[in-house]
Amino acid sequence: GGRLWCFTAADAPSAQHIAAGSAVAAIVMNDDDSFYVTIGCDAQVLDDRDAMRRLWSAPVQAWFPQGLDDPSLRLICLVPQRMEYWDSASSTLVRIALMATAYVSGRPPAGIGTHEVVDAGATGTATGR
Repeated sequence: GGRLWCFTAADAPSAQHIAAGSAVAAIVMNDDDSFYVTIGCDAQVLDDRDAMRRLWSAPVQAWFPQGLDDPSLRLICLVPQRMEYWDSASSTLVRIALMATAYVSGRPPAGIGTHEVVDAGATGTATGR
């Protein structure tokens, strides 16, 4: 449904920051493949036991040993709004050399990889950089 879900506790700092209206981002990295994504999200903290039952898995049990009976159990619902990703097939050494060349030349680095911005509010339009 275009949402990211995370289990949390009601008194966790992340839940408190979201309740206070703080900006939220989800970040995914795969250093082995040089792939990085940041996702700006709208977020809510929910006490929705039906959704918790649907999303529950064994690994969550390790963090919440009382299971679904834990009164502090909550869900964070993240709705992506703006995504930005970087993907590079070059090795770290090549990327460093290209960035150093850019620094010395005063021009942005070229040939490092793909960088796209996707605005989820505009039905997934992407702009390359």
